[in-house]
Amino acid sequence: MIRVHILLIVFVVTVTAQIPSLGFCPEYPPMSDFELDRFLGKWYEVERYFQISEVAARCVVTDYAKAPSGKIYVSNEITNRLTGIKRIIGGYLESAGRADEGKLRVKYSTTPISTETTLIVLDTDYETYAVIWSCNGFGPLHAQSIWIMTRERIPPGPVLQTVYGVLDKFKISRTFFVKTDQEGCALAASDINAANGITAVSTLAETTGSLQRNKESVDKERLQSETDSPKQAGEVIINFAPTENQEQIDIEEVEGLHDQLEEFGYLGKWYEAERYFALFEFGGKCVTAEYEVDSNGAVNIANQQISALTGIRSTIEGNASLSGRTDEAKLSINFPSLPVNFDAPYWVLDTDYVSYSVVWSCNNFGILSTRNAWILTREKNPPLKAMEKAYAALDKQSISRAYFIRTDQKNCPATY
Repeated sequence: MIRVHILLIVFVVTVTAQIPSLGFCPEYPPMSDFELDRFLGKWYEVERYFQISEVAARCVVTDYAKAPSGKIYVSNEITNRLTGIKRIIGGYLESAGRADEGKLRVKYSTTPISTETTLIVLDTDYETYAVIWSCNGFGPLHAQSIWIMTRERIPPGPVLQTVYGVLDKFKISRTFFVKTDQEGCALAASDINAANGITAVSTLAETTGSLQRNKESVDKERLQSETDSPKQAGEVIINFAPTENQEQIDIEEVEGLHDQLEEFGYLGKWYEAERYFALFEFGGKCVTAEYEVDSNGAVNIANQQISALTGIRSTIEGNASLSGRTDEAKLSINFPSLPVNFDAPYWVLDTDYVSYSVVWSCNNFGILSTRNAWILTREKNPPLKAMEKAYAALDKQSISRAYFIRTDQKNCPATY
């Protein structure tokens, strides 16, 4: 029985950590005169002790942010090297010791089992580096974790030399450290906003104003179109040879959508209201798609969802490019982080830019085809009028609504 208990302890240590060792956790004093407010913000993981939970991980970022209520939230973002999918593990931070020492407790609330971790900030200058240590004891064994965090994704050499001096001071071996791959990581929207000095509040205000202006522009455009002579129908964008149980789809009169995407505000955040079943969205809730134009004029896409099974948030990023005429809403989407790089068709069948959008995608594989359809809305819980417009667009193109499933947008984070 004792042997079984020892094996169980070894198993727990191996799964949850880190670097297992015999004996009790060493005593490392937390940093004194620690200023938590200066410590908050974004930190990039540069090196760490090996951990099972971070196998195949890259582009690891931790963000500490204080809410108006004073509560400090933690967001750990990890990109899988194999799939390119990001997962975000959230929780909150609180002091675990005296107010003037760097002893902190993190409680993770988005994992299947709520967990707590005590972190010891050994040293930091708040502006360039931080050395963080943690240790868990399991009877006669213990497991240590150490992270080297920096404010820059790829820190300069002098900063690392300072960090190594801290490790030597505490006689912490550098043998077990592994470097975190931070090369080629996509620039997050929060990074762009920080660089431009844009706060979340001002961004929200600008987005709201933009949507109102977009609505006025759309209304004006529609009024003008009613007084003009009828437009000629555009050429057929999609024309599949029907196979058994396959609909034939002729998409007409999708004039000028692509040129008007930015002008009328197609860019920005959309919430997934309904979709065809897709394996890559299995168990997904709180699904969003966000489109933005970077400084080079490229359209970047960030698709996010939360697993209804684990509560873990995941993100996959890609880019869109025109695949038809310049006056067609016929696009191709590419996700460079996927193991197999390919372009997926993405056709906007109909949208009013301010409330709903209907998107269609189909790939042919010989006599077989795979198809996806999405109803996207600007609101998590769209009004009935917006959904009726989306259904009308589907009916117009003879797209069956029998296969649609509703996306769960309940109990989603307020900032999601």
